[in-house]
Amino acid sequence: MTDDDVKYDQVNNIIRRSHALILNIKLLGADTTQAKDLLNTAKSALEKGDYDKAIDFAKKSMVEVMELKKSIKTGEKPPTTGKRKSTAPTKLKEEIAIEHSPVDSAVAEIKTDTTAAEAPEGARGSIESPEYYENGFSYLIEESRADFCFIIFSKILSKNNKGLCICRINPAIIRRKYEFREDITMLWLTDRESSKEATISPSLESMIYVVEEFIDKNENAIILLDGIEYLISNNGFNPVLRFIRRLIDKISETSTILLIGVSSKAMNEQELKLLERELNPIIYN
Repeated sequence: MTDDDVKYDQVNNIIRRSHALILNIKLLGADTTQAKDLLNTAKSALEKGDYDKAIDFAKKSMVEVMELKKSIKTGEKPPTTGKRKSTAPTKLKEEIAIEHSPVDSAVAEIKTDTTAAEAPEGARGSIESPEYYENGFSYLIEESRADFCFIIFSKILSKNNKGLCICRINPAIIRRKYEFREDITMLWLTDRESSKEATISPSLESMIYVVEEFIDKNENAIILLDGIEYLISNNGFNPVLRFIRRLIDKISETSTILLIGVSSKAMNEQELKLLERELNPIIYN
């Protein structure tokens, strides 16, 4: 792994932590518009290789969330409309020390604030709410058996336009069990032909073409990819990881939500950690 790869992973981790804070504070009714705008700027800078700018805006986003959190703790009503006034530069430096070492110190500072990343009281079940999942983000649904990923996929669809589900289980079973809408595009991930269901082979080239075409043609959509273990067994882990990274980057520039289902028991621990670093993990047992 090159130095740039290490920096990318570290900065991406900061952005993910900031995103987690935004989701948590949003559940308390706060207006997170400005925090999300700052975070989107950070994501854009990261993709362009501007790590200093990415860290700067990710941390500004976190400061915005921290101030919202303070207002809630002190009994003030968090703003629900309009944008908050930007934090003054002097105060920003005092709270997050932006001028310190760009990557390592940023990671250390954020990791020390363990309480900030905790879900608010009573929000443990919030991952079951469609509002928890934001457009432009990608999530790793970890569970022992594929079930919750289909449930939340169906729930989120109620506020989105189109859905694409690529699954290892026969789509006929999924439709019957989870009562999916008829207009959902479903593809059976298998290397065999089917006379009743549309299928897709575990070829990464075929899958990237199908998924990206769906993203380009549909706004505010949701995509569920179940069967990562099957893809890994057919293609190897590193090619699948590159495939996922490409999807994440594509999704981040759209209004689409990506869900990737994985069995935590079937995955190699090290490989699972790598996936968790790239995606926003949702652990459901």
